[in-house]
Amino acid sequence: MSAPRRFASLFALALAAVLLASCADDRGPVTAPVAPNAFLLDDASQILTATGETVESTVKTVVSGLVECNVSNTYSASQLIGPQGGVLRVGPHKLYVPAYAVREPVLITATAPAGKYVEVRFEPHGLQFQRPISLTMSYADCAILSPYGLRIAYVDDNLDILEVLLSLPNPFSRTVTGKVDHFSRYMLAD
Repeated sequence: MSAPRRFASLFALALAAVLLASCADDRGPVTAPVAPNAFLLDDASQILTATGETVESTVKTVVSGLVECNVSNTYSASQLIGPQGGVLRVGPHKLYVPAYAVREPVLITATAPAGKYVEVRFEPHGLQFQRPISLTMSYADCAILSPYGLRIAYVDDNLDILEVLLSLPNPFSRTVTGKVDHFSRYMLAD
């Protein structure tokens, strides 16, 4: 099966899972925000592993470079997030920190600069998480015909792609969500 067809199948399966989950009767207290696509990323990882493919090899073969856009606004935000989790919004982008991802409260700062790339920089640089968090990046400023190849990439100061995150595009909200385990500089790649 080709990569685009495999991804379309994964996307359809993930969308069905979200629709079924939205019908559930959940009356218990919500203790921390949940990234809407976090479960889908876990499902995609399990499906790829079950088919004998590794997530890393599947994702890396699809990425060719950073996505060029016309990002006209700079956004920045800071928030103290503790063991109970939280959501940090930086312009059109969101960082979802689930409960117990950090052991003690930490001031998280994010900057999404204007420029020719969709980018979010996080501080404190190098912060490690006890469990994966989710980063949702908007590509609303980009003229993209098909978002299905979009991924979130961890980049260095020279804009070299160091790692491609397991990512799930959402064409309806014009966003891409990826699993993050440490802070650094993240950009959209295709």
